[in-house]
Amino acid sequence: MTESVDYKLIKRHYGEKMAQLCRSLFPTILEHPGILFQILSNYFAYNRDLFYDISVNDAVSDFKSYIYGLYRDKYESPSEKKETIIEDPFELMKKAGYTLYECNSEKDIQSFRKYYKRFDNENLPEYVEGSELPYRDGEELCTFDGGRLKRCMVFFAVKDNVDEIKRENFTRPKRQDEYGTSVISIQFSRGELNDISIKNRYNHTVRDPDATFSNDLENIIAGLTEAFIHKYNLNLISSAERDFELPGYVSVEGKFYKYNFERGNVYFCPDNIIIDNFNVVQYDKARYIVFDGFVLDLATKTLEEYFPKSPRQYFRSCLPEVIGPIGKVVVSSDKGTNKKTITINDQSVIVLDKNNCIISFTNNEVEKVGDLFLSASNRLESVELNNVKEIGDYFCSDARRLSKISIPNAQFIGSRFAWFNKSLTSLYLPKVERVDDWFLSYNNYLQNIDAPNLVSTGSHFLENSYLNGKINLPVLSRMGSISMGNVTQEELCLPSLIEVGESSF
Repeated sequence: MTESVDYKLIKRHYGEKMAQLCRSLFPTILEHPGILFQILSNYFAYNRDLFYDISVNDAVSDFKSYIYGLYRDKYESPSEKKETIIEDPFELMKKAGYTLYECNSEKDIQSFRKYYKRFDNENLPEYVEGSELPYRDGEELCTFDGGRLKRCMVFFAVKDNVDEIKRENFTRPKRQDEYGTSVISIQFSRGELNDISIKNRYNHTVRDPDATFSNDLENIIAGLTEAFIHKYNLNLISSAERDFELPGYVSVEGKFYKYNFERGNVYFCPDNIIIDNFNVVQYDKARYIVFDGFVLDLATKTLEEYFPKSPRQYFRSCLPEVIGPIGKVVVSSDKGTNKKTITINDQSVIVLDKNNCIISFTNNEVEKVGDLFLSASNRLESVELNNVKEIGDYFCSDARRLSKISIPNAQFIGSRFAWFNKSLTSLYLPKVERVDDWFLSYNNYLQNIDAPNLVSTGSHFLENSYLNGKINLPVLSRMGSISMGNVTQEELCLPSLIEVGESSF
């Protein structure tokens, strides 16, 4: 079959499978040269994973409807618009069972912190005007970090029966469940075009929490979009452009970008792209490598986190200190897998996948690793730090795919070590003497642990792990609360244990 110009362009920028899908879905549009590729490139950043992401999320039908909707909206004669009665958004939200609040100050925003789950719910921080904001915790929105009103119009909507909806009753959170949608934040970016984000009460406990109700006000109650537009003179994208969402993608001014992860309303994307509060920043690929929230400048030989000047320690990873001053950088690529290997100072070896996510890190010289080491690296598979003796907090805390950890000389491990990991099945820690709270607490696949010198643990130690294999903790004497809740062995031997926190085992 002869390949049209559109087909060839789609194949080049989105891959052959995507081109084949488009040919099968949009034969009518392809009869008009130049239009289909123009629609795709206007609304989807170049991305050769698009076909896979549409298929794996069972979104082919939605994608087809979305593209045909754009085609009709842009290229066909518009139908007559029906006259509609525009209502007040506050009154409409009342009809939907919500009370809507507009935030005009930082104090207004902070007053909604009480609705979000914290790890320490007993000590909810009180907002004091002029003082430094308390650190965000648990499921609190990054909106509470402060300064959001400079970039966005901020609203909160609270369900009328919010006090009856308890977090503890939702053990398997879903973005659209009753709890997740019981308190929402509706935000519009400031500027000529106003992007919308509807934020979930669960925050990052669920997938794509910043696209609750698919970021479509009509999914809350009919007429709400026009109500907001009329009252606040907003310039929102058309209904056809809004009517699509894809997990792992963020829409900026109607254009979809695949992202690796989000942190503080900043999206880190493949292809050296960072989207900072709806502003798209493209780094020159000849000079920079952007990965996992870091920017490596090959010209100046510097590695900086994207938030180097943030006052919040949450955003300050120890990775630049672990690597140290950079004197030499060697970058090699594997054309077959599209992986990159970055070797720094002949000591640190970083392997990136095709989307510039770290999948492997090795450094066998460093002796101490501080806080937040690769904490946001959610594609990480392997870490080798054979000389490290001390590890800080949040070590690989979001690395769900991490299946290999080599730290044979580590003696102390801080809190939230591999906190959300889902891939480790066994762990050998020959010299570790103490670990802090939340050690592998969300991993429910770990079966074997061998730590012959471990003396004490914090709370939530291996809280969810199904330990039914080898458990070697011969000198463990003190264990924190809510620990080892899923031990399935008929006989568990902990000969030195003299103190156990409540709700353990």
